[in-house]
Amino acid sequence: YTASGPANACAYLEGRIRSIAVGSALLSRRLIGETRFATGLAYDEDTLFWARVMARASLAIVTQPIFIYFVSAERSDDRFTVRSAARFLEWRMALRRLRSCGIAERSLKIREGLVALKIARVHYARGDFDKAARFLNVAEAAPRASADVWRCMRYRAKITLRRRFSAPAAQPQRA
Repeated sequence: YTASGPANACAYLEGRIRSIAVGSALLSRRLIGETRFATGLAYDEDTLFWARVMARASLAIVTQPIFIYFVSAERSDDRFTVRSAARFLEWRMALRRLRSCGIAERSLKIREGLVALKIARVHYARGDFDKAARFLNVAEAAPRASADVWRCMRYRAKITLRRRFSAPAAQPQRA
């Protein structure tokens, strides 16, 4: 963390700062002001909240974990499969509203790519290669860290191979 709120918010959105678990931070009411969790979003509403708060806050960090909770991976992944394109667009609009906090456009695009890659991963794992490929297109268009470039390349290769080798065998035709 740095002394710059917007720099912290950008690093948080880009995944360069450890995520803040809900309930594991103390904030002043004055700092929060009118900021609230986005309602109606299927995912990432906590990240949008913390980025907005971080953009205008100075932070004091405790290095020891004070709160640990377990997340159901299946339940977490399920939210990416229902109306995935519509929900992604709704979330993207909420993400873009963070511009008003002084958060760099590049950081917003990086976050967009990271979330699109998560959604692509879930659709790939569940066998929906078409949707996985569409979300992977979004992830590949965003600025990425080298590790994420590699992840995109791996998923692109996996999707190509699964499509090629999962195609139904041609049925012989009778003359």
